[in-house]
Amino acid sequence: MSLRFHLNLLITLLFLLALLLALFLAINNTRRAVQDELHSTVALTVQLLGETIAALEPHGNPRARARLVERIDALENIRHLCIGLYGEKGAPPVQSRGCAGARTATAPGWFRNLLARQKLEFRRSITLDSPPHSQLVVYADPADEISEAWQDTSDLLILMVGFWLAANLVVFVTLGAAMRPIDTILKGLDGIERGHYRLRLPVFRLPEFARISASFNHMAGALEKSTAENRYLTQKSLAIQEEERRLMARELHDELGQCLSAVQADAVSISKWSRGGVAPQVHESAQAIVSVSSRVFEVIRSMIKRLRPATLDELGLVITLGQTIDDWNTRHPEQFCRLQHRGEVDLNSLDDTVSIHVYRIVQECLTNIERHARAEQLSVEIETSARAGELRLRVTDDGCGFETRATRTGLGLIGMRERASVLGGAFEIETAPGEGTRVVVCLPLRPVWEQAPRPA
Repeated sequence: MSLRFHLNLLITLLFLLALLLALFLAINNTRRAVQDELHSTVALTVQLLGETIAALEPHGNPRARARLVERIDALENIRHLCIGLYGEKGAPPVQSRGCAGARTATAPGWFRNLLARQKLEFRRSITLDSPPHSQLVVYADPADEISEAWQDTSDLLILMVGFWLAANLVVFVTLGAAMRPIDTILKGLDGIERGHYRLRLPVFRLPEFARISASFNHMAGALEKSTAENRYLTQKSLAIQEEERRLMARELHDELGQCLSAVQADAVSISKWSRGGVAPQVHESAQAIVSVSSRVFEVIRSMIKRLRPATLDELGLVITLGQTIDDWNTRHPEQFCRLQHRGEVDLNSLDDTVSIHVYRIVQECLTNIERHARAEQLSVEIETSARAGELRLRVTDDGCGFETRATRTGLGLIGMRERASVLGGAFEIETAPGEGTRVVVCLPLRPVWEQAPRPA
């Protein structure tokens, strides 16, 4: 439930409560006023007629009935009253003009029932000249009073309904205008969640939102500075790591490789000299040394390639990736991998930092596929765009996939995400159980870490 709807609902409930209270007070006061009005009118009329009857009855005036009828006709303009003089059965009564046609109140039935619960009627038997016994009936008709009361009450109801509509409209429009910055704040928070720390909120007119904007901008600035410093430190750490790998690969190649070559050469010479001689054990030992040194040399070559492939510095990224994919297809003939690269930029012209990170990401993806994917087909696609100034890498497999929320993120994925982040790029993984996995990495052609502030 939105805040506007919530407030409108509260206003409606308060209005209904006020409406019920107002109706109760209005009906109660109106009923009392109507009863008082009718009682006073009937009392006055009965008093006047009683004085007239008292003056006529003791004398047995033959014109008493006519005099009483004249007095009844004289009271025809009194509101709410119906005065009747009834004689013998079957004889037409003498009534005031107020009894001609029943009045009908314009108020609804429930309102009439609430106001006129009891009939107000006065009856008196009198003795006139003819007939001997007559009955005077005074009946109070509240139709006019009820109609007037309903008119006043309906005006009050219309006023309250109009006030309710106006209040809801004012709250809806005012809150809509006042709460409009919330959408901007939510978009800003969503951008921060996605890593866009350069986002800033404008200064809002309302002081509450202005304070939120100031706090948000301060937070975004702190996150941007911290992220830039972390990116710089991560880049330095990765650069040092790559340099150590380069030096280690060179040492293995130059020192250990030469030593192994010398050992192997000596072993070959000993094997030749001892062939057919008097010491066959020496020949067998020399052959074993040659075999072991060859195996160690192959292990060292594999280590050198994983540490820092020499072809990356000498022949470029395309050939290095091609050799890596060829080695994969040789070792895993049942899991064929294809390499595609297209675009406007030559991959061999990329910055050394970008090249090594692309190679490491592909290397880590292939390692993960080998360990977890159980795939049959996989592909490595690289696309460059000079206009956009970016490189897009996609590594796709048709393996088992996994649930990203339920699976704990490993160091390999964290490392790939850090490598993309340190260059100012983006890393995404698209996967689902049974639907394979796609790793999408978008990197700038020129790394942005050089623009990051140096840590103090």
